[in-house]
Amino acid sequence: EMFFYAWKGRPAMAKPGRSNNFSDFSPVPPQYKTHPTERPVELMKEIYETFAFPGSRVLIPFLGSGSGLIAAQEVGMSGIGFELSKEYRDSFLVKTYKM
Repeated sequence: EMFFYAWKGRPAMAKPGRSNNFSDFSPVPPQYKTHPTERPVELMKEIYETFAFPGSRVLIPFLGSGSGLIAAQEVGMSGIGFELSKEYRDSFLVKTYKM
C-alpha cells in the first residue's frame, strides 16, 4: 500500500539510509483485526520514526483501525485522523480504552 510523505520546506528523513522496502513485522492476526487492512502498531511506528521527527504532526485521512494514531502517540507525535464509518470509529475507541 502507498502512503504519502509531505514536508514543508527542505525535506529530510529522521532515519535515512534504509536499504530495502521489506519489513519483519508480523501481520495482525485475523481474529484480532478490527479493520480489513489493519497494520501492526509496530510497523506504523517504524514508518513514522523513519520519515518524521519526534513532535511531528501526523494526519491520517482514513483512520480505519486507529493503529496509526496509537503509533504516533507512542513515538511522541501528535496525530489527527478521520473515519466515516461509525463501526470502525467505535472499535478504535474500545481499543484505546482497553489500553
